[in-house]
Amino acid sequence: MKMILLRAAAASLTVCGLLMPAAVVHAAPDLSGGAVDGQHPELGDPSESPSTAPAGDPSEAPSAGPSEASPADPSGEPSIEPSPMPEVGAPAAATAASGAVPAAAKKAIDATAKKFASQLGRASTPIRCGIKDGGCYRTFAKGSIHWSKATGAQPTWGAIRATWKNTKWERGRLGYPVMAQKCGLPGGGCYQTFQKGSIHWSKATGAQATWGAIRSEWKRTGWERGVLGYPTTMEKCGLAGGGCYQHFQRGSIHWSKTTGAHATWGTIRSTWQKNSWERGKYGYPTGRASVGNDGKVRQKFQGGTITTGVVSTGLPHGITADGGRQLVIAHTASRSSKTGTAELWELRDDARWHRKQTFTGARFGYRGLATASAKREGDGKTPMGQYRFPFAFGTAAKPSGTKIEYRRVDHNDQWCTRSGSRHYNRWMSAPNSNCTAKQAEVLSKYAQYRYGAVVDYNSRQQANRGSAIFVHVHGRGSTAGCVSVTAGQMQTMLSWLRPEQNPRIVIAPRAELKNQ
Repeated sequence: MKMILLRAAAASLTVCGLLMPAAVVHAAPDLSGGAVDGQHPELGDPSESPSTAPAGDPSEAPSAGPSEASPADPSGEPSIEPSPMPEVGAPAAATAASGAVPAAAKKAIDATAKKFASQLGRASTPIRCGIKDGGCYRTFAKGSIHWSKATGAQPTWGAIRATWKNTKWERGRLGYPVMAQKCGLPGGGCYQTFQKGSIHWSKATGAQATWGAIRSEWKRTGWERGVLGYPTTMEKCGLAGGGCYQHFQRGSIHWSKTTGAHATWGTIRSTWQKNSWERGKYGYPTGRASVGNDGKVRQKFQGGTITTGVVSTGLPHGITADGGRQLVIAHTASRSSKTGTAELWELRDDARWHRKQTFTGARFGYRGLATASAKREGDGKTPMGQYRFPFAFGTAAKPSGTKIEYRRVDHNDQWCTRSGSRHYNRWMSAPNSNCTAKQAEVLSKYAQYRYGAVVDYNSRQQANRGSAIFVHVHGRGSTAGCVSVTAGQMQTMLSWLRPEQNPRIVIAPRAELKNQ
């Protein structure tokens, strides 16, 4: 006899061009038993067996479309009624009918039901077996528990369970759950990992599943913490050449058999969209977006390469980068301020700027700051603007890890400050009649030059427009037109600078940084 099994529901100034002695989230559902941990699947979670589909197979059975049931609260009751289980063979039906549930399954399901009683509610069916891979399940008022030998007993509920149902439960693309739902992700998000994928939920996006090659690419970009954010749709197929795609909060991932899965976002994605996506002249993306040392992002497609302008995304105060991947931001409260802050920022592979270090207590000119056009030799003001770091120098040995050119200062090394000299605003390795020692800074005489980095201000040697502008170690008070920080901060900065990344510095009051 055959049986139908029912399915569950779900002072003083220093130097710098002035030859004077120094004088002057959404709340996460409560998961008992330590389920809320904020950790992400596959980050220290050995229980997961992720799908690693090759480029030729992103979805063995393409998804029919996005989930239509994504309740606002993943811990709430599912909006979809239980669906009946397909008819199973007589032996399995007999096992269920006779109550001969495997002892290991009963023990695990009972323990899980106790641990997650608040999420699941009361049991509404007995334990039933005979599903895929010899699995068993039990339905509760607000969810269900599924057990298999490979995964143990795992609960599902709410929006995540509803999406799992839409993918055909354990018989579908995801397989069995391998862990309970966990929360604490950005924006109050939650997730649950399955044998061949995962489901992520956030209040803004609902519960969406990811698997195969597209999921692997999303993982590479940093999951929901990365450039793409949470998925906003399920995987969809039927594109040109049998391709598939999935949309995320800030981008998309497209797959084709010949190109594999690649993410697109920002300006490159907008340009690709304007050119009719994969159906246009560019075709599918064939590689990852990469950030160049010029500060631009490039991505290769079947029909060519799309290149952005210089990236400024993530920089504070409306700053527009002139190029490069490293930027020192030296800022004050106003043009008259003599102290402020220096920050180290870097353009990373996610095509966003990130702050690396903050140096408080930075010092500026004893007469504050001036625009580059108003700056004059010996005026005691630090020039505003954005400049390169051509090289570094110091009376001390090169700090460990320093890659930028570093010139060890000896008693002959000088910086010419005589306007009109052919050596004006230039390093000199020995004095000469065109710019004598009295018309130059003898670098070895100043303690502040234990460590320094040259700011490429007035590189055209315009007469009387200022010279010897550096970032250097603190003296006894304000500088004569440079920026100074502590010796330890200078060492940190010098070991951080990478010449191939075209490092720069921008100097201005905070309100004027956007104009530099």
